[in-house]
Amino acid sequence: MSYPPAFYGYRPKADPDTNDEVRIDHVHNQLHLGNSFVVTSVVSLGAGTSFYCAIKPDGKEIHMAMLCAFSGNGGTVTLSEGATLSAGTPVTPLNRDRGSTKTSSVTFVHTPTITNEGTPLVTMHIDASSQSGTRERSTEEMILKSNTWYLIKITIDSGQTAIFSGRMDWYEITEP
Repeated sequence: MSYPPAFYGYRPKADPDTNDEVRIDHVHNQLHLGNSFVVTSVVSLGAGTSFYCAIKPDGKEIHMAMLCAFSGNGGTVTLSEGATLSAGTPVTPLNRDRGSTKTSSVTFVHTPTITNEGTPLVTMHIDASSQSGTRERSTEEMILKSNTWYLIKITIDSGQTAIFSGRMDWYEITEP
């Protein structure tokens, strides 16, 4: 069986039992190439309080998707572009291919000092009984600008404590 040239480093393989060509989609391929990363967070927030985290791509094309949920009470998640911030606690993104030695090119922090929240791009209200985001990346994925801070603001809307659970995952590519 002959195969087409490699696409971003991936060459289709044959199923060992049937010899049929096995193909995977582009996002799945990025996982196999070691270019897929994730950061997760579970935060307990008091009534009317906010929690901030931020991501800044550095040179590579970043395709990002978020999945968020609340328990206890609902809240609002806002993604803003072009924030002005400093400091913050660095978070090391986890490579989703546990056998890969590649590291992410993004800077990711939580609890930064914020001077300007930037321009809101997406605001989602999430009830405690639901979640936002989807497993279908094509409808939720955003391509982030390089060298630009993106601020994620999580706010509890009700008068009681709530637990926020979030997952941000992305893959990084350098076009050939």
